Amino acid sequence: MDKTVDFEYYNTLMVHSVGNRVGPIAPVMAPSAAFGYENAEEAEGIFAGTVAKPLYARVGNPTNGKLESIVAKMEGGIGALATASGMGAMSMVSMAILNSGDELLCIGGFFGGTYSLVNETLARFGITNSFCEVDDFDHIESKLKSGIKMVLMESVGNPSLRLPDLQRIIDLCNKYETILVIDNTATPILLRPIAMGADIVVHSSTKNISGHSAALGGIAVFRAVDQEKDKLLHPKYADLHKFVKKMGNKAFMAIFKKRAIRDMGMT
Repeated sequence: MDKTVDFEYYNTLMVHSVGNRVGPIAPVMAPSAAFGYENAEEAEGIFAGTVAKPLYARVGNPTNGKLESIVAKMEGGIGALATASGMGAMSMVSMAILNSGDELLCIGGFFGGTYSLVNETLARFGITNSFCEVDDFDHIESKLKSGIKMVLMESVGNPSLRLPDLQRIIDLCNKYETILVIDNTATPILLRPIAMGADIVVHSSTKNISGHSAALGGIAVFRAVDQEKDKLLHPKYADLHKFVKKMGNKAFMAIFKKRAIRDMGMT
């Protein structure tokens, strides 16, 4: 079954993922900012990241967790992190992975907010960028060979509507062990970049995922990390190796929380 285009599969999956079988059918809202712990040992485990319970709402709460599990399943990722907006998700990913002196390759046209983030804000922090068209494969491969840390693109150009050869770009990024981030806001369910081999998918959930113009939000979905042989273990990601060693397949979760959400508060 091709779950990329089988809407009946998703119609069933989403209903069973959202509704609870026991207790309240609809998801329970948890507006609390802080959480109580059973004892000191549990608190220590929560703060260390070895116990999967809420720590503090700035780094996630049960309501966010419900949304994250649903969208991760929809995208074929191992986990996700919800943020205050689509730009919050884009900022979280960029600031968690990139350091001053790194270069970001931007493929195709960008949503205005993303362009400003890359061209103005990240540039103020010493992160340079290079832009190219979706079909400029000479430039893309040249930059990948040079050892850049991250590639950013949109599944469908906004507002250009340019369609990239996504699989070819994914394959090149994997060949040169470079993290690829894809803004999939335009095509949730229609396209599953993580299943195709991408590393991270970002959505402005304000758009198609919400669909009613009433809820502002964003979300970043990530793939599983291989603790033994993953592109994150490449020397250029040396500052991220400790997360792979400690957190294994959910290393991206720790990277985003420890290096962005905790200190910058995108929730």
